[in-house]
Amino acid sequence: DVTKPQCGMNDEDYSRCVLADAVIHCAACVNWNAAYSDLREINVLSLVNIAKLCVESKLKTLLFIGSGITFPEEAPDLSWLQECANPYMVSKVASEFLIRKLHQQTVVVRAGMIVWHSNTGAHNPSDAYVRLLQSIKRDSLAWQRDDFMDGMNVDAFC
Repeated sequence: DVTKPQCGMNDEDYSRCVLADAVIHCAACVNWNAAYSDLREINVLSLVNIAKLCVESKLKTLLFIGSGITFPEEAPDLSWLQECANPYMVSKVASEFLIRKLHQQTVVVRAGMIVWHSNTGAHNPSDAYVRLLQSIKRDSLAWQRDDFMDGMNVDAFC
């Protein structure tokens, strides 16, 4: 649990992690319907614990899975917040901004839309893709050949 000291690990496990050369951080609450107050602790404030892990014992590179939002491939600017369509997007832009301030050795990957597991079908039933597909089916609409939405299955990404 990255919201807790030592990322929720016991002393033995944490002492092994501080010896790592790099940290990959992808823990987040991905919920486009949640209020910012429900997302803030896990998506933003937990980065203080991640940053501590990255500097304890030896400096580590952090690979941070960012927003997936289509913004310029550069460090986030807080002016982007006004372009965010929902609190989840706000939490991810804020987290990218914060982690770059806390830990300079951070590489942010904006993976785009991560969708269901290709083998199990496990998914978030309220995510944007699922709701779009349900609407197309419900309203008997057709997807035009030139329409394009990019998504990557979670198991292909991880």
